[in-house]
Amino acid sequence: MKKSNIEKKESHFFWNGRAGFGQAAGSRDLIAKELEIEAISKYIFDGMRVLDAGCGNGITAIEIAKKYNVNIVGFDFSEEMIKAAKALSSSTKLKGTIDYHVIDIT
Repeated sequence: MKKSNIEKKESHFFWNGRAGFGQAAGSRDLIAKELEIEAISKYIFDGMRVLDAGCGNGITAIEIAKKYNVNIVGFDFSEEMIKAAKALSSSTKLKGTIDYHVIDIT
């Protein structure tokens, strides 16, 4: 079902507002986030190129790039989430690289 322009604007406003919540920006369930990263990591190895669609503030991409020498492209439609992702990535020592973009895939 296609979202109306009003629904898109409300969603955009919501996610921009959550960008500053750090680890809890995407979800307050930090255990689920940890399990998600652990599950995804089983399929990642050095040298891979990884796409993180809907990367939010980059927490998953950052955790993967800390463990593996990978090239990650992350995108999200929230400008504030991408700003937060760039800030978090720049203050973290990474084995891999992450390139963030603001993109709305709808």
